[in-house]
Amino acid sequence: LSSSIKTLASIQQFKEALGQERAYGTTIIEKKDLTMKEYTSFAKLLGVQKASLITFGYTASSEQKNILDSLIYSNSAKRVEFYEQKIKEQSFDTIDSENWFKAITNYINEIKVFEDTLLTEVKTLISDNIDSTIRNFLLWLVFNTSILAINLFILYTFKKSTVVQIDELTNAMKDLATGGRAFILSPINMNRDEIAYMYDAYETTRQKLLKGDMHT
Repeated sequence: LSSSIKTLASIQQFKEALGQERAYGTTIIEKKDLTMKEYTSFAKLLGVQKASLITFGYTASSEQKNILDSLIYSNSAKRVEFYEQKIKEQSFDTIDSENWFKAITNYINEIKVFEDTLLTEVKTLISDNIDSTIRNFLLWLVFNTSILAINLFILYTFKKSTVVQIDELTNAMKDLATGGRAFILSPINMNRDEIAYMYDAYETTRQKLLKGDMHT
């Protein structure tokens, strides 16, 4: 995406320089005179165009380079180069501003079509990136929500089972304290934790109390 944006920016800069050259060249041809300052300014515009094309070459794809090559070697581009050369040579007798304006406008329009194509590609890439980001965010949200739901379910199940075990142990101890001996707690053979050891202790106490009752 970054490369495509830089490529588009290079073409836009190139087209902008062509637009300035069109206005500047029209004025020069109509005056049929070119001072050193005007010559330098005109040459700078040509330099900006070359620099833009060099920058374009660093970021553009092979297909994009081929398209631009077909434009800068087209008849429209050659006609513009002919006028540029005449302006630099100050040969104003063989050229006129109207034909110059039409020639470079036609060339600018061709570049504009290419610019629109690059702009469409950038918009498509941005749209794809946005869709991908939204899709990844939704997947991340679903994943984290699922993990949270599983954790909450595990905690709820653990708490529920632990509360049941503690209630059973509490009721058994109360029964034992009031002289009851018939409340039997099933031993916990799996997931041996503190509650399992408390169950074992209760059962040991109950068995010993039963033996004591028998001796009594």
